[in-house]
Amino acid sequence: MNISQVKVLNFWRDKKNIAIICIYIVMIFSFFVYNDKKIEQEHELVTQEMEEKLYIGNIHAEKTIIEEQFSGDSVNTLAAFRLRNDYLQNWRDRKIGDFQLIEKKTASNYLTYLAALPVEIKDTLDEDEFPPTIYADNKVKQIEQLNKQNLLLESSRYGNDGSSFLTSILYFLTSFLGIFLFLFLFGDFLSSDYERQTIRLMFTTITDKRSYLLHSLNVTMIHVIVFFCGSIFFSFGLATIVGGVGQLNYPLISPMHSSFFLPASSYWLQVSFLFICVLLFVFLCYGVFTLFMKRSLLSLICTCSFLFAMNKLSLLPYFRQLAPFNPFVYLEASNIFVGKDFTPAYFSTEAYVNVEYEMVVENLNYYLGNNVATVLENPTINFTTGLIVLLISSFLLFIGLNLLLKRKSII
Repeated sequence: MNISQVKVLNFWRDKKNIAIICIYIVMIFSFFVYNDKKIEQEHELVTQEMEEKLYIGNIHAEKTIIEEQFSGDSVNTLAAFRLRNDYLQNWRDRKIGDFQLIEKKTASNYLTYLAALPVEIKDTLDEDEFPPTIYADNKVKQIEQLNKQNLLLESSRYGNDGSSFLTSILYFLTSFLGIFLFLFLFGDFLSSDYERQTIRLMFTTITDKRSYLLHSLNVTMIHVIVFFCGSIFFSFGLATIVGGVGQLNYPLISPMHSSFFLPASSYWLQVSFLFICVLLFVFLCYGVFTLFMKRSLLSLICTCSFLFAMNKLSLLPYFRQLAPFNPFVYLEASNIFVGKDFTPAYFSTEAYVNVEYEMVVENLNYYLGNNVATVLENPTINFTTGLIVLLISSFLLFIGLNLLLKRKSII
């Protein structure tokens, strides 16, 4: 029985690994149920909210205008109320498929409003109440692209069909949450032999320590790829059975992408490849810590802490020029392509003209933010550069691990 077979048997004999895999499957089910409930709740709440706003707006619009007719702001207030009620009326009477037209109008109105403000007022705006124009601008571009492709606007944060649910779960799976999960489940390709005190036996049966490292790493990466692909197919299949396939070419905003948009299917493929390379790099980092600490838990804690700290340091503006060549920048693979947007559910102008330009569903704006390349203002941070940097870094780490294994004091 060779090393690879021994490694595979040891993995599946460990009840901890079986338990974690079962818990993970249950978590995917739970996440899907949560997504489905959130979408249902949002549709109900939004419908109720819009009906109430339209009713109240029509009642109080004329009253407010009369009260302010002597203040000099009556013309602006009247125009604002007309825009607001026109929007609410369109939303209430909308036809299926016209939703994005209303959203585009809303975002355009917000941009028009901010552009008309005096400079001294713009400088005092609170970003929590008046989000930067990039979000509204991206919204307009996204809806124009949807119209070109004859697609419907949908939530990118939650989803109960195959396409949107896979986009949602991949965002979390290719983040630090996924890194910690895979490290905990598959990372002990060296530490397990230390703890079982079988590493000396391994080296007595293998003349080349490089072969031991290669076999161990190969088994680990095969497990990772099978588990990762299994997660993707299981998630997509589960959501497809319940909600259908969805829109496979739904355009996700990727500001540094050549076309500004990245189809969902291309995003899945690219982020998966990049994340597999991230895991190879991460496992080799874990191997270095293992050689010195010889304990799985201690090595895991130190590796996770080190990776998290290096990632946050690497994203500081001071390291902007070197960022493309820093493998730690690419650890959260999803953020290389898309950026989260935590703006409020609406773009408010209430403080100045007593009107709100609602962005109807908060989660429709979830990926309108900046990705890593935009935040660091460095367009060379992309999929291709990330692959090259991670593979070169992994190769150098492998050489370093191999040299360390040749030292008797390490064994």
